[in-house]
Amino acid sequence: MQAHNAFERGTDPELNAGTDPAEKGSVPLFKKRGATAALVICCVLTALWVAFIFSNSLKPAAESSEDSQWLLGLVQKLLPGATEHGLRKAAHFGEFGVLGVLGVLTCIAAWKRRRGPLSREFFKYVWWLPATGVLTAVIDEMLQFFTPGRSAEVLDVLLDTAGFVTGALIAAGIAAAASAIAAARRSRKSDR
Repeated sequence: MQAHNAFERGTDPELNAGTDPAEKGSVPLFKKRGATAALVICCVLTALWVAFIFSNSLKPAAESSEDSQWLLGLVQKLLPGATEHGLRKAAHFGEFGVLGVLGVLTCIAAWKRRRGPLSREFFKYVWWLPATGVLTAVIDEMLQFFTPGRSAEVLDVLLDTAGFVTGALIAAGIAAAASAIAAARRSRKSDR
């Protein structure tokens, strides 16, 4: 009963977490709603992208080759020396590069929803992210192993992982720069 009364008076810090903008590490309620929406959107986009990657791996060899030939025709108009093998490898790298970007954006949305603006701690928080890229790459190759006419290759897992890490590093670098700029602006405002 005492906790209920404290909540009614607005003095229970646990029940009112995030409602006081002056409280260290808190996120005001109106910002938390926007952060929740951003987190949901990022999670949905990431899940859809993983489904897209897996759906490409589940295509039988003949259908996958048809898709590659169609895309190769378009690419060769810009890059006449492009080959199907090179295009397939670039697709592995690119698909997982986008997944790395989406992974970092999802982590940023989760961080902002829970803790507010990015800080250096964020980069300690996402240490596990590359492992999810490797796991997704392994699952992707295993799907190809069981798809008619397709095969699993360790080189593709390494290429997928390299794409994932590259995309994640680019997104994290941009986020760190944006966070530093925002912190500098906040500092200048508080100095006035």
